[in-house]
Amino acid sequence: MVYHLANSDKELTLSFTMNTDEKLEIILNEISYDLLSNKNFNIKPRTEAMMPMPFVTNDAIIISKKLSL
Repeated sequence: MVYHLANSDKELTLSFTMNTDEKLEIILNEISYDLLSNKNFNIKPRTEAMMPMPFVTNDAIIISKKLSL
């Protein structure tokens, strides 16, 4: 599973089976598209002459967390 889009009011439950002798590593990425309006940052919006890079997450805050179980 590469990504999952969900409503903020919905809960996501994952179920899977694995061998007990295997290590499990999960990488969670949280993406919020409020980079330019977030009060923790002072970033100028791009001008009309600037184009965002296609097929890339632009103007977003990305938080990654690696879980080793």
